[in-house]
Amino acid sequence: MSPTLLGYGDLAIAALLIVLNAALSLWLDLGLTRTVLVAAARAVVQLLLVGLVLRTVFALASPLLIGAVLLVMLLSASYEIASRQERRFAGFWAYGIGAATTMLATVLVTAFALAGTLRPDPWYAPQVLVPLAGIILGNVMNGVSVSLNAFNTAVVRERPAIEARLALGADRYAALKPCSAARCAAA
Repeated sequence: MSPTLLGYGDLAIAALLIVLNAALSLWLDLGLTRTVLVAAARAVVQLLLVGLVLRTVFALASPLLIGAVLLVMLLSASYEIASRQERRFAGFWAYGIGAATTMLATVLVTAFALAGTLRPDPWYAPQVLVPLAGIILGNVMNGVSVSLNAFNTAVVRERPAIEARLALGADRYAALKPCSAARCAAA
């Protein structure tokens, strides 16, 4: 498996598309020209920095360094999950629930893919592990943030009913049962 290398022509086409987008925004007086150009510049800088870090990680192939990169990815995803919530848990739980769920799902699915189908040699090959974990982490992060947001919104909406069930002696699981994933999605 050899990587696809992008040439200067490919980069020029991508830059031309961004410039055309900014010009179209200017021509239509949308007020997005500056935003598009700043976002493009930020993306270039971020991709260059990530590329430098990944080049070093791939060259060294150190399990410790790969673990550190994956930990930073997980922490960033946990922060992003918490920031996407309209209603959040207080304190540690604002990050803890999303982080634990994300870490568990990402580690299990990545381990399953590495052990089952991909089987890289060594198993921690950064060219396989880091992109695979990133892809899985992105999908898990979206699912967890949407689910947590739906649950928290349903709990706030159903608060009087939940408190009534608790006052009548129901335990917390029974009191929160109407806010299960199936009912939260339907509401």
